[in-house]
Amino acid sequence: MTGIEQKPVHHGRDHEHGSPDVTRIHYEDTGTGGGATGGGVLVQPGHRLGTTEDRWYVPGPISSGTLGTNNTTANRLEAYPFVTTRDMTLDQVIVQVTSAISSSQARVGMYTDDGNLYPDALLFDTGAFSTATSGVKQTAISQGITAGTLYWAAIATSHSTVQHRSVQAADMMVILGWPAPSGTTSPQHGFGWFVAHTFAALPDPFTAGASAMTAADGVPTAIFLRGT
Repeated sequence: MTGIEQKPVHHGRDHEHGSPDVTRIHYEDTGTGGGATGGGVLVQPGHRLGTTEDRWYVPGPISSGTLGTNNTTANRLEAYPFVTTRDMTLDQVIVQVTSAISSSQARVGMYTDDGNLYPDALLFDTGAFSTATSGVKQTAISQGITAGTLYWAAIATSHSTVQHRSVQAADMMVILGWPAPSGTTSPQHGFGWFVAHTFAALPDPFTAGASAMTAADGVPTAIFLRGT
């Protein structure tokens, strides 16, 4: 088997924030050798479960569907939920560009939650990195996070129609519920937030008045976070 197999390895519930659907997901190398690229997504060789885990996590998904690609929207800030079941330090961020546009850039960050399922205080901002060429875009960070606490991973993009490796919207947790009970036509669930943001440093706190993000609003970027 080649590529990256997506396995839900541990399920946890965020009772404090009223989000019973929270699931911890990681993406791991299914081979036995020196790492995998899985369509260009870097997986470090030799990382195994143990007392000092060294794993990659993607905020948002609750099932192990196939990763796809999306089209970015210029000057927009998006945020997706992230919860883990152990304390850890995040030390690397990856976004994979599958179709590039000259001079385009992106930024990734993380926010606390305000207690009402809305991003609040900024924890880190990677700074702008180029998405003008295809491939894995990896940035070093250092951010401690606490088990059972809701965070929001965020991404801002400078140009439209840059394509990123993405999570299928149907695989995202129903963090913001449905607008109405399901009938003959299923309404689209809210899996994150999006708001206009002229590309620059990420706002602190998160911009007020964001809209709930559904599949009709775009496909979420797969933000890979390494936890140690």
